[in-house]
Amino acid sequence: MILIKNVCLYNDLKKTVNVLIKDDLIQEISSSLKLTKEMNQIDASGLIMCPGFVDMQVHLREPGGEKKETILTGTSSAVRGGFTSIMAMPNTSPVLDNIDIINKVRTKVEEVGLCDVLIAGAMTKNLEGKILCHYKAYKDNNITCITDDGMGVQDDSVMESIFHLAKKHGLTVMQHCEFNHLSQGRSFHEGSFTKKWNIQGQPSLAESEMVKRDLNLLRKIGGHYHVLHLSTKESMEYVMSAKREGLNVTCEVTPHHLILCDENISELSTNFKMNPPIRSKMDRAKLINAVKENMVDIITTDHAPHTKQEKSQHFDRAPFGIVGL
Repeated sequence: MILIKNVCLYNDLKKTVNVLIKDDLIQEISSSLKLTKEMNQIDASGLIMCPGFVDMQVHLREPGGEKKETILTGTSSAVRGGFTSIMAMPNTSPVLDNIDIINKVRTKVEEVGLCDVLIAGAMTKNLEGKILCHYKAYKDNNITCITDDGMGVQDDSVMESIFHLAKKHGLTVMQHCEFNHLSQGRSFHEGSFTKKWNIQGQPSLAESEMVKRDLNLLRKIGGHYHVLHLSTKESMEYVMSAKREGLNVTCEVTPHHLILCDENISELSTNFKMNPPIRSKMDRAKLINAVKENMVDIITTDHAPHTKQEKSQHFDRAPFGIVGL
């Protein structure tokens, strides 16, 4: 048995309690619990106890990217960060675009995983935005969410087909919103930092125009649509309007988009290179207000590990992404 003493519960930080754990389960929470000789004691003074966190956008990299991360190291990071449930993204090699490879990952999770791992299936074969995956097979095998992860579906007609088929099989469409002809793979947000360094940036329109297109499809077809790592004030305004309209749309933001803006970037460092990029002060303020107004459904880390060698390249060649768990 374990007695955790003097801990604050997340929903009442004004008082401390003691928590009794037996057989890996919480048995009692009370200020009056006393230590006995059968108990091991943990003094949690100054600490806060919360329910397990949930992160629905995590890149575990396995299979194919084990130099960056594995299911074991990724779930180890998760539990150290307080996450007891995570959702693995499908941009592995091979891509998680069929049940055979998804089931292999599930088997590995059962063998070495240290937390609950849900898996998102790819929307299109090899994340190419052209050929739809077998959504019925997803549904039959308890896959509930589909996404092409870091690749927004560019073709309007393909996206319309995705909405129709996803609604038919009860799947949540999770979109990385980025029109490539607008973003052009640029490393930073088009704003104060790019002006300072006289480099070309990625405009907010690259994200918000896809959000607008997809919400129009949701309005026309129905289903459940989720915006991954939303980062611009225009995108948030579209989502907030759609929520008030009654559309079944949800969204997420990341800690780095809530904490940082492009004015915080002091140098051309790949540690600041992520997609979507760190936006302006006005964008950050909009996201913070949306959290306060309960318009943001979940905060996700977008945990995207890379090797030190990859992130040490010139910022134009280095991959997007940082660790988050």
